[in-house]
Amino acid sequence: MKDLINRGILYLLCLVPFLHNFLSLSCIAVCLAVLSLNCLISCLPSQKYICILTLLYAILAIPFPYLTYFLPLCFYNIDIAHKKNLPVFILLAGTSCICFWHTAPEQTGYMIIVILTACLLQYYHKEIHNTKNQFHKYRDDSVEASLYLKEKHNALLAQQDYELHVATLTERNRIAREIHDNVGHLLTSSILQTGALQVINKDQLLDSPLQNLSDTLNCAMTSVRSSVHDLHEDALDLKKTLTALLNYMTGFEKELVYELWEEPGKDIRYAFSAISKEALNNVRKHSNATKIKIHVREHPAFYQLIIADNGTNIGPIRDTGIGLANMRERIENLEGNIHFSTKRGFCISVSVMKGAKQ
Repeated sequence: MKDLINRGILYLLCLVPFLHNFLSLSCIAVCLAVLSLNCLISCLPSQKYICILTLLYAILAIPFPYLTYFLPLCFYNIDIAHKKNLPVFILLAGTSCICFWHTAPEQTGYMIIVILTACLLQYYHKEIHNTKNQFHKYRDDSVEASLYLKEKHNALLAQQDYELHVATLTERNRIAREIHDNVGHLLTSSILQTGALQVINKDQLLDSPLQNLSDTLNCAMTSVRSSVHDLHEDALDLKKTLTALLNYMTGFEKELVYELWEEPGKDIRYAFSAISKEALNNVRKHSNATKIKIHVREHPAFYQLIIADNGTNIGPIRDTGIGLANMRERIENLEGNIHFSTKRGFCISVSVMKGAKQ
């Protein structure tokens, strides 16, 4: 918009002496033609084409004097800030001198002033344009940096939450192990001692107290086992477990894709972990594969586990094998589906609905 205003001002300044010296229908046609050419030049995207049209106009102004009055528009078209436009500017200045040779001195002075005005307008227009571009660049860089810092901040928060989650699970495992190794062993010893006392006891008055003691200890042992079992299963981090399993597979090219929005239930986590462990054991013992990939994904309605390798010495699939049969049984207990494929290596594909047993 600013460029069009500058061109309009220069056009009016050029129009004043032109109409003073030439006033006819043909002159009006020339004014309209120059105006159209000026609008065309303002729409051209390349400075190269602008320079060519400008020089052609300046050359035409030599045999047609009435075109001389609009030469300031030609100077406005040339961006003198670029050194490559300097020869064009010199040619334009030389052509203008030839055109002004037969012009009255007062008109020549007026045109020189308008030409200087055109050059100043061109210079300041480019400066303003470059300043705006620089401002937009700084603004875009600032927004980009802000988004980057925000993303890093969210990543740090997610990493902090993950490390806290891992620390919590590790502590749960430690507590479960301590209960199992200490309290569990003490209760087991007490149960055995109570059973021995019941065997050697000959006083009928102690039969009932000893039986009650044995029942209490057995109940406590059952409760401890249940608590340890729940603590251990709740502490199972599927991603950490799969990562550890893959790290154990040395000598293979490994890939783990873990895309879960939230952790599935403990039964699904335990099943996926057990199937992955069995599958990797089979690869290490029976396959000539060099690549292993595990993909765990969450879909709107189900969880998916894919374990694949690029092995070639694959025999016929037999569900009667203990490993594959156990995999199928685990998934069927969760009302899911499991599929074995040998098209490109060996692939195990598992899907379990989100509404399955948790």
